[in-house]
Amino acid sequence: MRLVDWLRGEGIVDGGGAVHLPLDGYHLRNDTLDRLLCDGDGYPEMSGQPLRRIKGAPETFDIVRFLDDLTACADRTVALSLPAYCRETHEPREHRIKVGTAVNLVVAEGNYLLLDAANWCRVRGQLDLCVYLDVPESQCRANLLARHRRGGRPEQDALRHINAVDAINIGCVSGSARLADVIVRAEANHLASIEFNQS
Repeated sequence: MRLVDWLRGEGIVDGGGAVHLPLDGYHLRNDTLDRLLCDGDGYPEMSGQPLRRIKGAPETFDIVRFLDDLTACADRTVALSLPAYCRETHEPREHRIKVGTAVNLVVAEGNYLLLDAANWCRVRGQLDLCVYLDVPESQCRANLLARHRRGGRPEQDALRHINAVDAINIGCVSGSARLADVIVRAEANHLASIEFNQS
């Protein structure tokens, strides 16, 4: 969101010319996650548990719908109304992000947009430029703990979740850097370096 705000503030795009599209809005609903079970392949401690226990993992998103909506965003003759995640209800909410016909820049954001896995690997072909934000794992863990606490998790429960689920997700995401066009490295939440991928 800050990038879109900056682009608007600098006059690079006008108020209606850019939109932020977070992957979070494509979480499967909690009732669906409660019905589906984790097979334990990537998250052995959660085997047989409802997918809701690993919410935030790749399999807890509706990647097919996300791909369909990315495709639809390229058709500037049709206005769209897309979902966004609500931190209060912990559910996606429909019709929260408006993509008008004047929009010429969609900033898609999410952990798994460069994931080399079924369906996810199709996202890369939909994007004109891919930027990977490289943050030290210690900072990721600190940010996750703070977010879980804001969401109401007790600290010990939050730490267990980080170790059993989030740490695996961090490893999954870190393997995606090689597929990015640009790698932005941050330290202590400040820009450290920018690297252009020549491969």
